[in-house]
Amino acid sequence: MNIRSMLWPLQIVTNLFPRNGGVNIKLVTGIVFFSICQLIALVVATHHEGTFSLPGVGKGLMEHEGVWAIVITDPLLLISTGYAYALFRKCMRTLPIKNPGSKGTIKKTLFQSKLSHLLMKEAGGQLIYALLVVVGLFAFANNIVQTCNPAIYYGNDVFDSSKYVYGFITNKFNLFVSWTIVYPIVAYFCLTMSASIYLILKKLRDSGQLVAEMHHPDKCFGYSQIGTLNLVLMLPFFLTYNVMFFLADTHESAYLSLLIPLVGMTAVFIGISYMTLYPLAAFIREECAKQAGVVQGHLRNAMEKGTKPRIRVVLDSMYLSMMHGTPYTKNARSLITALRIATLTMTAYRTFIIQAQT
Repeated sequence: MNIRSMLWPLQIVTNLFPRNGGVNIKLVTGIVFFSICQLIALVVATHHEGTFSLPGVGKGLMEHEGVWAIVITDPLLLISTGYAYALFRKCMRTLPIKNPGSKGTIKKTLFQSKLSHLLMKEAGGQLIYALLVVVGLFAFANNIVQTCNPAIYYGNDVFDSSKYVYGFITNKFNLFVSWTIVYPIVAYFCLTMSASIYLILKKLRDSGQLVAEMHHPDKCFGYSQIGTLNLVLMLPFFLTYNVMFFLADTHESAYLSLLIPLVGMTAVFIGISYMTLYPLAAFIREECAKQAGVVQGHLRNAMEKGTKPRIRVVLDSMYLSMMHGTPYTKNARSLITALRIATLTMTAYRTFIIQAQT
């Protein structure tokens, strides 16, 4: 049997935004409808057992920030990952390079190779995905153990502990879907795309294939789409981080099985947000310095000769003064900086301030 034929989560992500443009409305509607059904099941179960809220420090459904974060972000994770995948394909195909018309370009070869791995056409990709599913299963099993004795692990009762049968069953179903279906495919796509972008850009830069279009209207040498791609790609990472944060913030005790991943996810988010486009950012910095040197040389020669610089030189000087010096437009750079600051601040708050107070 072909393993890829069983990977329906892969088909969901790749078919959300078709190559011919637009949105797969039926698929998006199905994802949202399924999430709404999950919420309805939780509400019905907790209403039946009277666990909307629990006495003392107990966490009923309305008090459990982590569960709300999981159910709300699951459809957003799939949709944002699907959009990032569609944008990845578009950006890699339209990436400015030398001799774009050549059928045997390095870019085309690299892109096809990385795309094949991303779509799990190779055993290596399937193995990585399988390992991520196994990690999700371990997390799911660990949650079952913890909710059998929530006071020991969390320091409080929870609406989905084993003594509340309906809450236990409905939320375990939600966690199974989230941690063994949604998270593995989202993690696989986002990590693979980030690594692929880095490797493609590094190879193209090292081989001298990247082209700097100084007069491009995006003021990023023609690479603003790549900056936008990285920003979109960071959204699933940020959503996942928020789930971890709200799960950690829900309970009275800081349990290591979540606190350690929270800190780890912070490091992953910050690291990937910088490293994915590092080869391109370095190329743009070098190109800015090189172009500035050329323009300054022309201006200096004009001054020494006592003549006016050519209009082209003056225009180039103006263009360089407006360059962002990164693959990000002004708005994109502000957004990704805000996400980095928010992540670091929230982690510091949860791991140091809250811990100090307790």
